[in-house]
Amino acid sequence: MIPRLPIPALALPLALAVAWLAAPPPAAAADAAAAGELRLEQKLLALDLVDYREARKQEGAAREQRQAAVERLDLALAGDSVSLGTVETLHQTVAAAEGAVRLAEARLERVLARLEDRLRRVSLLERDGEAAVAATRPAGARDVAGSWRLEIQPQGGVATLTLHRDGATVTGTLMLAGSPASGVRGTFSKDSLRFERQNARGEIEAVFLGTLDASGRLSGEWRASSFSQGKPVTGNWRAERVSTTG
Repeated sequence: MIPRLPIPALALPLALAVAWLAAPPPAAAADAAAAGELRLEQKLLALDLVDYREARKQEGAAREQRQAAVERLDLALAGDSVSLGTVETLHQTVAAAEGAVRLAEARLERVLARLEDRLRRVSLLERDGEAAVAATRPAGARDVAGSWRLEIQPQGGVATLTLHRDGATVTGTLMLAGSPASGVRGTFSKDSLRFERQNARGEIEAVFLGTLDASGRLSGEWRASSFSQGKPVTGNWRAERVSTTG
């Protein structure tokens, strides 16, 4: 006969299993914790900025009071009749004002140091968040090698751009609809792409500047020489990846 477990003995494993299933994966929990820490630091940064403005205002007021005390002392010493008691009192006032200025400056320095430290933490958390997002992108999303469908504005032309990458150097072809392919050559570094379209004689017909965004799309500006009009022609372009192979 199979022994019947008491209800409390069954409830505990069941509760643990439910809790385990409901808990987010470790990576998701870590990301959520990092996001929460970033939000907290940003709120504290806002408070630090308020504190800085108050400290700066206090320092300015202390300087004005010191200047007013010095002017009163100068005015008393500029007269024909000078009394020791007046000079001593005004001197003490100036000294007290100097002390207030030093205290205000010290507070401002502390606030600035805390503000800089907070900004460093926020910057670090933001970089960590960007790195985590980048790690979830599909393979090849941070590369430009492959085949792209390129749209050129304002003409509305469509072209096929094929790129090969060797380190920072990119080469390939650009083929406009209904036209033969032209060679391209350029560079890609830190998500910035620059390539030149060349004709059969190796002459540069157009220069394309663009950026690879977080979604893996390319966009930017192009510039070409219009010999018929005798002036440069410019516009915008964007490209969607078709495949990661040429």
